[in-house]
Amino acid sequence: MTIEDLVKLIIAITSGGLLVKILDWVRDARQGHLQKRRAEVDAAIAERDKARVERDVAIARVGWLERWVRILEEALALARRRFIDAPCTDPDELDPYPSRPDRDTS
Repeated sequence: MTIEDLVKLIIAITSGGLLVKILDWVRDARQGHLQKRRAEVDAAIAERDKARVERDVAIARVGWLERWVRILEEALALARRRFIDAPCTDPDELDPYPSRPDRDTS
C-alpha cells in the first residue's frame, strides 16, 4: 500500500464520518430535536437557578436565626450579671446558667 493509497483511505474514512455527522445535524434540525434539547437545557438551568435561590434564602434565614440566638444569649448573660450584682439577690438563688446546645445536633 503506497502513501497515496493510505491518504485516500484516511480521507475516505474521515469524510464519511463527517458526512454522517452533517446529515445527522441536518435531520435533527429539520425534526426539531435541537429545539427540544435546548428547551431541556433551559429547563435544567431554570431548575438549578431556583434551587440556588432556595438555598441562599435558607442560608440567610439560618444566619439570621444564629445572630438572633447570639443576641438573646448575650442579653441573658447581661441580665444574669445584673441579678448577681443586685444587692437584694443572692447568686445562689439563681438557676444554673443553661448550657449552650451543640450545633451539630438538631
